[in-house]
Formats: sequence, C-alpha cells, structure tokens
Amino acid sequence: MKNFVALALLFLVSATSAADGTLLERALTCELPDEAVGSLLVTLGAEHTGFERPVARYALPTIDIYELEEPVTAHGYASRQVAVSPGRILLVVPIDSIATVARDLNLKEVPFSGARRPVRPSVTIVALQLSHKIIADKILVGCEYAFRSAAEWFQLVEQ
Repeated sequence: MKNFVALALLFLVSATSAADGTLLERALTCELPDEAVGSLLVTLGAEHTGFERPVARYALPTIDIYELEEPVTAHGYASRQVAVSPGRILLVVPIDSIATVARDLNLKEVPFSGARRPVRPSVTIVALQLSHKIIADKILVGCEYAFRSAAEWFQLVEQ
C-alpha cells in the first residue's frame, strides 16, 4: 500500500510540474488554451517586464522582438529573446539551421515557409528564419495560432 501511495504522489507531482509551465512557455509550446490566445500579449505585458515594449520592431513581415530578464525554455531551447508577429509567438534561438530544428522537433520543412507540424486544428509548431538585423543569424521556434484574435495581437497592445 505504501508503494502505491508513493507512486500516486510521484505521478501527481510530475503531472502538476508539467502543467505548471508559465503562460509564456505554454504559449511558445502550443499548449495555450484557445480562450487565452486573444489576451496573450496584454497578459504577458502585465506579467513580464520584458514585454512592456519591444527592443526592435520590423515590418515585412511584421515582427516585434522582446528581451526578457531571464531565459525562457521551450521545445528544448532556451533564450532571453522572444519574437511576436500576428498569430505567432517564437523563441529566438542561436541555431543556424532550420534543418536541425526540424529534425529535433519532427517538423516538416516547407519551401519558403520554414518548418512546421500541426498540433491541433488552427495551432502549429513552427520554425522560421528571417533576415531582420537582430535575428538574421538565428532560428525562431514556437507556435502559430491561426485565430482571428491572435492575428489582432498588435491592435490590442497599441490601444
């Protein structure tokens, strides 16, 4: 009986630890509940000083880069930089090859679109490489939320 109780407690602690990832970690790993997608940037701005304002803003494609005080971990990578574009939240990792990330995360490379793997309807793990100055030699790894509310993230933040 003692073994059963110990095993049950171990399982409970393990399950709680996995579910206890921060909101940012859950967003980056595509574990964000659908109802939390629309308010993500507003909530992150209130929770993290690094999300108060981006350190860099780019157009074509539109992307904001945020610098956090502490590194965040997602998909086995860690970084202090997070990139946000309409519908995407991505960790900026110092890796020079999408092929490496695609192999590590079992993503399918798509010409001119990086690499991707659907997680559930309207939610996809993505890896991208962009040519914007501050992130040109890095890979962006995270989640794409194909929700109208995620496409409007910048409108909500600027209001």
